[in-house]
Order: sequence, then structure tokens, then C-alpha cells
Amino acid sequence: EAFAAKGARLALVDIKDPSDLAARFGPHHAGWTCDLAQPAEIARVTAEIGARMGIDVLINNAGLGIVAPAEEMQVEDWETTQPPPSYSYQTLQHFLALAPDAEWFWLMGHDQWQALPRWKHPEILAEHLTFLVFTRGEAPEAREGYRMMHLRGVHPASASALRDPLDPHYLDANWLPHRVRAWIQEKGLYSDAT
Repeated sequence: EAFAAKGARLALVDIKDPSDLAARFGPHHAGWTCDLAQPAEIARVTAEIGARMGIDVLINNAGLGIVAPAEEMQVEDWETTQPPPSYSYQTLQHFLALAPDAEWFWLMGHDQWQALPRWKHPEILAEHLTFLVFTRGEAPEAREGYRMMHLRGVHPASASALRDPLDPHYLDANWLPHRVRAWIQEKGLYSDAT
């Protein structure tokens, strides 16, 4: 409702037809039926929405998970407790042991997708997860043996900028909530920028 109230056009997608709900928001909104467990359906619906409305922001709350109030959830800091160097494949192996039947995704920017072949054991990551690659422009190149979904959008947040000591204003940016900024600094994350 908040998005519609701010003028966004909503494309609602659910396994049960959400067209009636979309219609309640007005004529510029639409609903699509899709089983999000079926990649072919996701591709079809994504193409239809893109052609009809465009996609600027994607919010996914599908699936099953642990449901609890935010104040009862904890940030998993396993990786920060390990001796350096810290490798992504080790973090994945840790979580695979905790939830071997889970479907795993790795969200990254275009710069890290390009650097991925230089990571330590990227083939382990590729074997177990799908890469969600966020870009502000053209689609990243596909790689044989890697599952990748392209997420295109515009947002000022940038992990690269947070790490860039020449661009420290990102820690003061208005998109970064004060509590998040304080937590990043307290934990020494993105240490070049803190």
C-alpha cells in the first residue's frame, strides 16, 4: 500500500491470482499468477511484467523461513569470528552444513561477478548456489557452469563505495540508516572506510 500511495505501479505475483488485490490499488496496477518454484514460470512472468510495466524494484517475500519479530533475530557473525583470510567458499560450506537442503543465493554487484573467477574456489560456490547479480546497467555475461540471475536497478548503495577510502561520504549518505552505519563502524566492516 505504501508503494502505491507514493505513486509506484505494482505488479503483484503469487501462486494464487492476485489480480483482485492489484485492482484495489487502481487501474495502473496488475496481478500475475506464478509458481515461484518453477524457473520457466518466473522467466515468463518477468518478461510479461517487463514488457507491460518495466521493473524498477523487486521485492521477494516468497518461500518458507523462520518467522519472528526482527528484534528476536540475530545477525550471523560466523565469518567474522574465523581467522583470516576469510574465503566465501568456507562461509558457504559452514551454512551448507547447517541447512543442507536449503536453496542458496549469493547477492553481488557486477564488479564482483566480473572478479569471481579470481576468488578462491569459485567452483564450490557455483556448485551449490545461484548468483544474484545486481547491475545499474547492462546484463552481466553468463558463465558456463554458473547459475546467475540478473537484477537491474538504480540505488545509491554500493559495497565497493563503502570500501573505497577515497569516497568516505558513503558512510554519511542518507540512504544508510544511522544504526547500520554505527554497527558497520563498531564491527570494523569495510574497514578502509571507517
